[in-house]
Amino acid sequence: MKNIDWRDVPFYSALSVGAISIEADVWLYNNTLFVGHEISALTKDRTFESLYINPILDVLKRQNPSTPFVKSKTNNGVFDTSSGQTLYLFVDLKTGGAETWPVVIKALEPL
Repeated sequence: MKNIDWRDVPFYSALSVGAISIEADVWLYNNTLFVGHEISALTKDRTFESLYINPILDVLKRQNPSTPFVKSKTNNGVFDTSSGQTLYLFVDLKTGGAETWPVVIKALEPL
């Protein structure tokens, strides 16, 4: 199986096989977190936000709908058949921790 970092949609690929933990290799350049196992894999479109944060938020929004059938706020996770299962997101810092970690923390705030 090829490295999940090389997939076009790594979060959705992991979710589709029921993975409860995922890892993102992040590189900080110009205050943007890029994702790739190697520096040669980085592109302007492969950001932590576009490949992980936004997809996770999208799934959480769909798993916790606001409809006439749902009377109170729900806290379902990303797994449709096991809404209480925790998803573990591991972030592997590929650039210096002192400058990268605060940017990662800020990126994770919406979650």
